[in-house]
Amino acid sequence: MGECLPREQVFCFGPDGLVRRHDFTIDLLGGVPSQLLATDYRDVDGIIIPATRGAYAEELGPDQPMVAIDMGEITIR
Repeated sequence: MGECLPREQVFCFGPDGLVRRHDFTIDLLGGVPSQLLATDYRDVDGIIIPATRGAYAEELGPDQPMVAIDMGEITIR
């Protein structure tokens, strides 16, 4: 089997206690250091949800997200 990478993750919280950044390694891409950024938090029926999320690989830089999610309208049923 291949080399075992450490499973360390770092969560960064804002002064309001909400997650702003999540640092992790993507094993499927060969151990690429990455970040998940969460912004534009909204209160939807009492649940606080980030309407904008983006996953970025350190190699690509902040201008090229691997995944970008922008939710314009959020409904909980």
